[in-house]
Amino acid sequence: ALAVHPGDHPFNQALAVLHCHFKLYGLCSSMLVQAIESTDPRLAELLRFLHGTWAGFMLDDVPAAASQMTQQLQAAERARAEAERKAAVLEDRLSDTLRAGQKLEIELEQIREELNAVRGDLEDERSRGDPRFHSARREDEGHSRSPSPGRSVPRASSYASIHGYAERRSTRSVGPPLHTERRAAMRSSSEVRESRGEDRPPMSSRTAVGAPLTARLGTLRGLREQIGEIYASKLKYDERCLASKIPRETMEQHMYTYLWRKHGLKHIVVENASSILQGVQKYSSVDNDVLVFGKILRHEVDEEFRFVQQQLKDTARELLRVLLRGRYPHKPETALQGMLDKRLNGTIDDLEAQEVVRYMYNDSDADAILDGLAPEFLPAERQWQGRGEELTHADGRRRVDYGRFLHFLLEFQLQGHERFLLPFLEEFRRLDEDRDGVIDRDGVQELIQGIRPELDQAGVRETADMIDPNGLSRATLSTCVAILCEN
Repeated sequence: ALAVHPGDHPFNQALAVLHCHFKLYGLCSSMLVQAIESTDPRLAELLRFLHGTWAGFMLDDVPAAASQMTQQLQAAERARAEAERKAAVLEDRLSDTLRAGQKLEIELEQIREELNAVRGDLEDERSRGDPRFHSARREDEGHSRSPSPGRSVPRASSYASIHGYAERRSTRSVGPPLHTERRAAMRSSSEVRESRGEDRPPMSSRTAVGAPLTARLGTLRGLREQIGEIYASKLKYDERCLASKIPRETMEQHMYTYLWRKHGLKHIVVENASSILQGVQKYSSVDNDVLVFGKILRHEVDEEFRFVQQQLKDTARELLRVLLRGRYPHKPETALQGMLDKRLNGTIDDLEAQEVVRYMYNDSDADAILDGLAPEFLPAERQWQGRGEELTHADGRRRVDYGRFLHFLLEFQLQGHERFLLPFLEEFRRLDEDRDGVIDRDGVQELIQGIRPELDQAGVRETADMIDPNGLSRATLSTCVAILCEN
């Protein structure tokens, strides 16, 4: 007989009741057979056969099937209990994660408040006239739009025409064309650093052990090193923002974030931030990388433009290599590299300069650049090197210092980029009332309508989703430029 225990599965209970019913049916069947056996033996035998068949099914097959079913039900119950246990563990872990996330949000908010306090102190110092905090904005007209002494101003041209050389000379290619700057700007930080060559800022490990940061920032080399570290930190931070779907910082905001994480003390952050700003003001007129960094801080150009400038340096260097290889086809690679290094650290002649410029730019821009470079070329008898050491060249060609040549190209590129961005910046600044380089979702849509009036509402929303894909209602100038200008 099947036994029923309290707490058994309803299936087992129903099966036990069915078994009891069958036993009662068997008792009744036996009494019926006995009653009719005397009057109709054949009918009694048929009933006895049917009862035996049913008895074999109910007493043998049903209990075996019930046993298997019971085992399966027990296994299912154990699996359910294990799943509930794991769900409880996961729920506990989720609760711990949420609590840790809330704690991190609180700490992050505290850090932001401290950073805002640091920025406030800097603004107070500026307002009190501290000479360390002179606004770097004053240098703009003098450094980027006025020519150097003795140098003519390049003729104005559209930003598109600066890169038109690639379309005209598509059959010749040394490195990627400048008009693909947006895509080339997405290179990793390691590729950028490897491509810098001698222009690469020295790493912090090369500085004197224990040397104060503010002392290193007093030199151009120290400032370039610090700018490189901020750039590298910003690239990594942007990757984390993209993966975590959190708002991207501007370069100005990240500079304070970087200094705060590196030093952790308010007075050190203030001191080093002031040294960086002072260095930017001091060296912007002589170093284009510093000038571009200052303009990025002030939201005057987009962050990715620094990759365009680096690409220009790489392209000019590679073009010189190709020119030397064509001029000296039988020279070994080591000798050719020595000749290239000598030019990169010294002077190039007027033919080399013209070849580089006319390959990289269209005719009108190339003429403007060469006209502006003309005062920089010195006749052979008037060339000097370093500290009064005279240069002599058997070819008698006019020559120009390669550093000045490259600086002029970088300035020309920057001026063209600024002209290209001018309508965009005017519209952006109209929407960016607090001048922090960030606008909200409504501002993004209004910016799109102002820059791309041909788009309908669906197109505006689609473009806004590209700029603000996570619905954070926060977009930096650089993000807007990267999306709108590429499209």
